Amino acid sequence: MADQCTKFDALKDLGEFTDHVLAHDVLDHSEAHIPLWRLDPGKSLSDFKITVTSKSGSSKTYSVHKNQLGTGPRANAYFVKLFTNSPGSMHQLTVLDSAADAFPVFLDYCYSSEGKLDATTHIGAALKHLAVFFGNSALFDEICQFIAGDLNWQTAPTYYAEADQFKLPNLTNA
Repeated sequence: MADQCTKFDALKDLGEFTDHVLAHDVLDHSEAHIPLWRLDPGKSLSDFKITVTSKSGSSKTYSVHKNQLGTGPRANAYFVKLFTNSPGSMHQLTVLDSAADAFPVFLDYCYSSEGKLDATTHIGAALKHLAVFFGNSALFDEICQFIAGDLNWQTAPTYYAEADQFKLPNLTNA
């Protein structure tokens, strides 16, 4: 009996730890469904910042997590290489305006445990461009499937204009 740990012993052993920070003090249950990059960087323990600047000059900094962007089923070859070869904690990108608009959807997809993609006609080509640029094959497959189902006579002009900007010949010829 002396070798068994009771619940009381476990709580007693946690005593010193609980004087510091408890997990529920950092993240509460109402935030559990929110992708970590959307939370306060201190709460989410962010370890990397990406500043995305659009060609029109607006910029936004995203506090992200290396493990979310560089590992798993929605890993990005670009970030794997960046994190492996650059010891820094910041990176800057300049992209077309629609790619800057699509960047939060890109991050949501990378962080989604189910691979949920909130694509729309207006950012479809931009998401395809981001998938190619960042080397995210899962996103590439998902967005190609979305575009194929969404492409019709009403959406074709939007896709054509965006595909031309991003130099996506297969989409331009569709």
